[in-house]
Amino acid sequence: MGLLDKFRPKWQHSDWQVRLEAIAQLEDQATLARLAAKDAEQRVRLASLDRLTDQAAVQQVVDSASDPLVRSRAVGRITDQEKIATVVRTDPERMVRQAALEQCTDQQLLYTIATSDPDMPLRKAAAQRMSDPPMLARLFEQSTDWEVRQEAVGNLTDEDLLIDIAKTEKTATTRLRATQRLSDQFILGDIARNDSDLSVRCAALERLEEQSILEELLRDDPSREIRLAAVRRVQSTDAYGNAAKSDKSDDVRIAAVQRIEDQALLASIARTDLISDVRMAAVMKLTDQAVLAKVAQEDSRETVREAAVWLLEDDALLKRICMTDVHNEVRMAACECVRDPQLLAEIARDCLDPAVQLQAVKELADGHQLLAVALSSTDGDVQRAAAMRITDDVLLGELACQSTQAELGRYATRRISDRTVLEHVKGNGGTYEARKEAGTKLKGE
Repeated sequence: MGLLDKFRPKWQHSDWQVRLEAIAQLEDQATLARLAAKDAEQRVRLASLDRLTDQAAVQQVVDSASDPLVRSRAVGRITDQEKIATVVRTDPERMVRQAALEQCTDQQLLYTIATSDPDMPLRKAAAQRMSDPPMLARLFEQSTDWEVRQEAVGNLTDEDLLIDIAKTEKTATTRLRATQRLSDQFILGDIARNDSDLSVRCAALERLEEQSILEELLRDDPSREIRLAAVRRVQSTDAYGNAAKSDKSDDVRIAAVQRIEDQALLASIARTDLISDVRMAAVMKLTDQAVLAKVAQEDSRETVREAAVWLLEDDALLKRICMTDVHNEVRMAACECVRDPQLLAEIARDCLDPAVQLQAVKELADGHQLLAVALSSTDGDVQRAAAMRITDDVLLGELACQSTQAELGRYATRRISDRTVLEHVKGNGGTYEARKEAGTKLKGE
């Protein structure tokens, strides 16, 4: 801190941080304007500007500050349109002129900037702010700059001018913006059919409400994208039903299927379409159990069969699929859908796929069924999985006494805590290992 800092006001302190703190208490507009324009530290300049409330003081900053950021923020707070116009015309910095443009409402000045300023970003910014219909029409008559014309489209309200732009403008993005503001159904239909740019055609289609045109586009248009957009907007069940059956695009058929509720039509598509994704889309909307049963057993693609399996309610059929389907994921899905404990136990015991057997064990909760699986399965992993899910000491004791598998008997005995059951296993265990484990546990107590 310098010696003079002891005698100066804090807003004149040599340390900018002290000056910044002092500004929070400073009210004098002339002083704040001077700091905003001339202080050596930008943070002080901006903080001073933020505290200005007097328009004359703000204008002083615009006129005298050398920092373009400070001037641009200051001009954003000016309300006098003549002063704003002066900045738009004369300031040397684009940032400042841009900020002034954002405050400008003078349509003639905006037109002049949009059509003749040498700075492209400023021409575009001016076009964005134009709102006067005659001036906008004049802009489109006079300007050959497609980027400026494109920015101005968003402010147009004259339907005839929008139609002219949408039909004749060379730049697709400008035509698209004009199309997005049209409401004339005939013109929109014509653009949707004939524009050279796909995005413009789709934009027109999205604004179409006339069903006859949408149906025509869905039925006849050679573009997959147009038909795909149309199938989502048509209301006729016949129109999207026909598309689901006969459109040459898989995507269009799938989109159409997703709108169908007719079970007979869905069943036909699920059984006959050549593309598995289309068949699957139909399956996902089916409720007819007989049709789902056929698909689950007969479809050539495992993904379609699996989709049908998830919707089946017949436990006996699900069990059969567990046992017979050639694809593991279909078998697993069927197993997860079975609800009958007896059938789950049979799957766990008899299925030839160990993974499905283990899945069936996971689905089982009945201790007696789990005991039966543990005793009857020939797969060691399945036996152990079933044993792990038994929690009743008496059932664990039965397993230890009936099993002839040394490791299984030992495992079951380890999990028993009831002394009476352990005594029984000690004398009647099915293996030496189970009896020995029971004796060891009893001694340990």
